[in-house]
Amino acid sequence: MTLLRRVPSRYFLAPINTGFAVRGAPTDRLVAFHRNRSGHGIGISYVGNVAVGTQYATNERTLVFSEERVEWERLVRTIHAAGSWAGVQVACRASTEAASRQWRSADLAELRWAFERIATDELDAIVGLFGSSARFASDAGFDVIQLHAAHGYLLSQALNPWLNIRRDEYGARPMLLLERVIEAVREAAPHCALDVRMSLSDGVATEEEEWGIREQQIASVVEMGVDMVSLSSGMYEISRHLIYPSRAQGLAAYLPYGLYLAGRHVRMAWNVAGNVWQLPEAPEVLPENLSFSIGRPLIADPLFIEKELRGERSSIRACDFNGACHYYTRGEPHLVCPVSEDLRPGW
Repeated sequence: MTLLRRVPSRYFLAPINTGFAVRGAPTDRLVAFHRNRSGHGIGISYVGNVAVGTQYATNERTLVFSEERVEWERLVRTIHAAGSWAGVQVACRASTEAASRQWRSADLAELRWAFERIATDELDAIVGLFGSSARFASDAGFDVIQLHAAHGYLLSQALNPWLNIRRDEYGARPMLLLERVIEAVREAAPHCALDVRMSLSDGVATEEEEWGIREQQIASVVEMGVDMVSLSSGMYEISRHLIYPSRAQGLAAYLPYGLYLAGRHVRMAWNVAGNVWQLPEAPEVLPENLSFSIGRPLIADPLFIEKELRGERSSIRACDFNGACHYYTRGEPHLVCPVSEDLRPGW
């Protein structure tokens, strides 16, 4: 039985770094955000971008697991009470520079140098931090743990042969870091479903060149016995436009890849993100092992999925692609959305 036969719905709240954190801990605003975006047709409500340690956080408003579990347990109970599974995305951003507030592209050579200079024993220690984070998540009651191996985070850097030119074992075997993290997380949280988020393309070579390598890597992850592979694309430092496809790129920009992989690996659960701003027509004809992560439409209207499934599109507070949800590059401390009733600027 695949994971998706047990989850309440195949439509998920995508993991979002909301900025609703203080000293790494969940705030009342974060609990309210997920209270509003659980149930209502949402199978998994993912808490986004929880760093494995303070030194590996994206910015000062990023969530980080600590010894205090009370607020985390309250967050999980809130999601469960609304009717969704509680998911958490665990991530590691290893950089000597603060996250840029500008929509600028970094030089690949600069990223290559930064990844190469991370000591081997530091990468070994990070594997352990993923394991301890997974144990905390399990103890707090989360049902699903997603490893962030996309968007230029540390695990995705190891997978990228245009970036990973290390001379140690992590360079000789680009899959090794992710493999060891998966093993550590499985051991630490055996009762949690394990999801791995991977980029189909990082935007550093041609689509065909990148896909040829990434398809092999995805197949290797399937063989590692994870419960789901979530598909996205892009790197924050190089190709943010792939992470946040434009409206012009159409409905579910990466759906063709999801359909292909779901048909090729029928025992694996698959998830597709990227411009899911309408639910695909005739969902009953889609593979039963395929699911969808939805970000911007659920930011704008927490009832988006429920209204879509009921055919009530005219009542949806539709995302208008105003870009305000990219709050960090706009100098805001947390997520805002002028379309939404609970995320308006100034609240």
